[in-house]
Amino acid sequence: YAVAYGRIYIIGSVFVLIVMGMNPFITTQGFAKISMLTTVIGAVINIVLDPILMFGFKLGVRGAAIATVLSQAVSALWILRFLTGRQTILKLRPSNMRLIPGVILPCLGLGISSFVMISTESILSVSFTSSLARYGGDVAVGAMTVLTSIKNPIEVKEEIVRLVEEARKKHNIRASEMLMGQDDQDCNCDHDLDGAPDGQE
Repeated sequence: YAVAYGRIYIIGSVFVLIVMGMNPFITTQGFAKISMLTTVIGAVINIVLDPILMFGFKLGVRGAAIATVLSQAVSALWILRFLTGRQTILKLRPSNMRLIPGVILPCLGLGISSFVMISTESILSVSFTSSLARYGGDVAVGAMTVLTSIKNPIEVKEEIVRLVEEARKKHNIRASEMLMGQDDQDCNCDHDLDGAPDGQE
């Protein structure tokens, strides 16, 4: 079942990457409702298509995978339509998609640590699952799944705390920059007044 599902899901992984990678660009612009609709649209389409493809067309697990890919494709089109429309601030343009070394290399340096951590966790998960399936059977795999389910809420909580703290720091940095810019303007105004002839102040 896993192989049948995975083969179809991997084909449509490009849509998943678009949704996961581009949806934060909508949220950071202040369009939280649009970002939420991206998730809702994909979830509703997936829920509707699952029974139709699995039982109506009798595709089984492959039907579930096709439903997931189609739902993610619709969500990806929704995101691309918004980011190329009039309402967005950060608009996608082909002219801005050139790979400039001075821009792309710092981005790669910033994300390489997360990439290594996630890749290592994925490799360990595959290794544990295959070892448990070979030496412990279905019971051991099921126990591992239960433990993972218990661990996930803890990791989600830590991620939420990290994101909130990161947003707070960005807000404080932006506020400090605005205050410094205002102070510079005030200094320039005072300098102009000091240099003005008498009677023109």
